[in-house]
Amino acid sequence: MRDRITLNNYPYLEQMYFNRLFDVLAFQQERYPQEKALSYASSKGWISYSVSELIHNADHLSIGLLSKGIRKGDNIAILSSYSNSWWMLLDIALQQIGAVVVPIHATATDEQIRYILNETEAAFIFVSNTALFDRVQGMKGDCPGIKEVAFLKKSTLQPLMQHAEPKGLAQLTQIKEAIQGDALATIIYTSGTTGEPKGVMLSHRNIVSNFLSVIPLLPVKSGMKAISFLPLSHVFERMVSYAYLTMGVQIYYAKPNELMARMQDVRPNIMTCVPRLLEKMHENLLQQINGKPKLMQMLGKWAMSVGERYPIQGRLSWWYALQLLLARILVFNAVKKVTGGNLDTVVVGAAALQPRLGRLFSAVGIKIREGYGLTETSPIVAFNRFEAGGVHFGTVGIPLSNLEVKIDEPNAQGEGEIMVKGPNVMLGYHRKPDLTKSVLSEDGWFRTGDIGKIVFKRFLQITDRKKDIFKTTTGKYVAPQKLENLLKSSPYVSQCIVAGANKPFPTAVIVPVFEVLKSWCAAHNVHWTAPIYMVVNPKVHQFFSNEVHRLNETLEKHEQIREFLLTAAEWTIEKNELTPTLKPRRSILLEKYQSELEKLYHK
Repeated sequence: MRDRITLNNYPYLEQMYFNRLFDVLAFQQERYPQEKALSYASSKGWISYSVSELIHNADHLSIGLLSKGIRKGDNIAILSSYSNSWWMLLDIALQQIGAVVVPIHATATDEQIRYILNETEAAFIFVSNTALFDRVQGMKGDCPGIKEVAFLKKSTLQPLMQHAEPKGLAQLTQIKEAIQGDALATIIYTSGTTGEPKGVMLSHRNIVSNFLSVIPLLPVKSGMKAISFLPLSHVFERMVSYAYLTMGVQIYYAKPNELMARMQDVRPNIMTCVPRLLEKMHENLLQQINGKPKLMQMLGKWAMSVGERYPIQGRLSWWYALQLLLARILVFNAVKKVTGGNLDTVVVGAAALQPRLGRLFSAVGIKIREGYGLTETSPIVAFNRFEAGGVHFGTVGIPLSNLEVKIDEPNAQGEGEIMVKGPNVMLGYHRKPDLTKSVLSEDGWFRTGDIGKIVFKRFLQITDRKKDIFKTTTGKYVAPQKLENLLKSSPYVSQCIVAGANKPFPTAVIVPVFEVLKSWCAAHNVHWTAPIYMVVNPKVHQFFSNEVHRLNETLEKHEQIREFLLTAAEWTIEKNELTPTLKPRRSILLEKYQSELEKLYHK
């Protein structure tokens, strides 16, 4: 008998009965079957599958996987550089036979891939392209457990679907019925900013409970379109895909480098993203404005200033409403058109969203809502809502109703480590019982490692990572994430990290927003050449010094950034400077700039 999950504040979910991930297809087929349930962009255009086709293909693929010797409890790896319908189909087909899916980020190093394959003893690995195939083949000597490396493509998977016979389908039904909600569904290795990867074990119930608690909070209905470009190897986008399927939302998978063009095709209503995408959109908009005649530049910059003052709470004054109307006619309507024209809802995670960007895109007519979670919590813990009074930019929103959040040992400011308890909390770390015990109490409380506090009575605010907080030689503790978020509140700062462990004071490495800096240079008669030269320009450095001084005024003396380094090189995933969710890899960046930062203390 399957457990019944009820959500009383959302009537149509009261009858929801599944607690296994693969049951979402049957649920959609029963409630609101879609002719285009999953689609992905190919060189021949969009390829779509109805939910009935997905059910048929998943069942037949499950039987084909059984014919290859894959059995319940086997760990099967997926290493893909992009997401598409076949990724989801393979995920579901493996789950239906009780196999455990081990997604690996395509940006993982060879060392990380070997570690994951050996720790999970994955015998089969599916890869998305020839380059990844060759990489994994070259690891067979170091990973003796690998039996086969196969392509994650229609041409490879479709032949496996020819093995289905009535006897096989009956066997599959028996296997599926024996799988319980508490069964291990996936092991997801956290990318981490330091240290070796940790395999987070999540059950079907962990993930299902999470998206069922989120669904009632989304302004989404059956038949709407979602575009997906974040990697399915990350728990956030994978969970969201299952939520879309449950709600009858049509999913369109696109490669990140094709996103903006594909949005014109799809005209989506909803999407998820990381703050860096919004920052890049903002920078591209500024670049377009800077390329226009002087009068249009002035109007464009005025519209941007109007957007960044958008009052998310309360009613608009008549004067602001008039300004907003003009800003939309002159600039913002064109911005929304770039996203397809129908985009209304964007949920942001993985890193801190700058409040000014949240207000700006809200002024454009796109509701931006920031959330918070971890792989260990399947992932969402809290997020800002869409109803009146449900959002405060600068926070990660309100905790979900089916879990508990508490602040452990809060200080005088109410800050302490965030702890979470609920059905979404992981089973533990794969083959790391001691590490599991260090973060997961016997009564189910998970230590997130994040420092935060409750503000505005019910909103959660993240102030730093516990492991990143450092002490200066003055004996004072400094929370670098707090300072980094403050720096990024400046429209001139694109990326930054703060250093200063065992040093007299904090320092920072700053990557400027060069399009905004270019406008400042034009307005102040500073000759523009190229970013690599502008970061060493004395006038530019003095300007940033004034900007940092302005921001320092809000900080305590021991927190103030006294020296900084400007750099022209944007940090990327490819150079292993960012995690797959675009968070800075602090240890790698601090090592990269170590000698230059050291010089700042001897000026």
